[in-house]
Amino acid sequence: MRFKLFCFSRAPSTPILMEKRCFMLFKKEKPILNKECEVCVMVVKGILDAHTWKKITESLVALVKEIYFISDESGFTARAIDDAHIAMVDLKLPKTSFQEYVCNGELAFGVSLLEMMQIMRRSTDEDTLELTVDDTKNKLNLKLRSEKITRNFSLSLLGDTSGEDIPIPKLEFNAHISLSAGTFKDILKDAEVVGDYITLQATPDKLKVAPEGDTGRGHHRRLRITTL
Repeated sequence: MRFKLFCFSRAPSTPILMEKRCFMLFKKEKPILNKECEVCVMVVKGILDAHTWKKITESLVALVKEIYFISDESGFTARAIDDAHIAMVDLKLPKTSFQEYVCNGELAFGVSLLEMMQIMRRSTDEDTLELTVDDTKNKLNLKLRSEKITRNFSLSLLGDTSGEDIPIPKLEFNAHISLSAGTFKDILKDAEVVGDYITLQATPDKLKVAPEGDTGRGHHRRLRITTL
């Protein structure tokens, strides 16, 4: 699975692409609610452990507060761009990621990631998660199950599913870099000690990450991290 995060500078001509191996890319159709299907319902039962869905939600809510998913026979897809139009998230969760997956037709549904995150914070690593979209009641139902307890939650769906199509920008890059999510996370944690922004420099054999920041006492700090 693959997750791609597109980051744009204020000048559209200087995009930066960072890639993390989490999810696959998905097709470009915009959200469409299929009204021709009498029962257009997506059901996920015991599919994901709650920890995995919690991590997905955490990744999304870092960029956007609301998101529209599309569920069809191939799985879940979603695409969103932050309010400042600097970063884009592109997600695909194929049905092969689930233990069991059922969807009749194609259904677009929007949810508040802030509200979903509140629910997922109540989950444990032992929980499994069942997701059910009830379009007739305009609800997303979440069921957390463990050996000892079953908890049921529901979220109201967002009303407008006719948002603009968000195309993937056609970009060319001089460097394509792949590294583990854990390694990149550790690099960012080190960078936070110094400042709140980083400079990336790629060479044929290494990636250099230089975080910079001010200590607040007029001193400038810089740390250089090299990943082979």
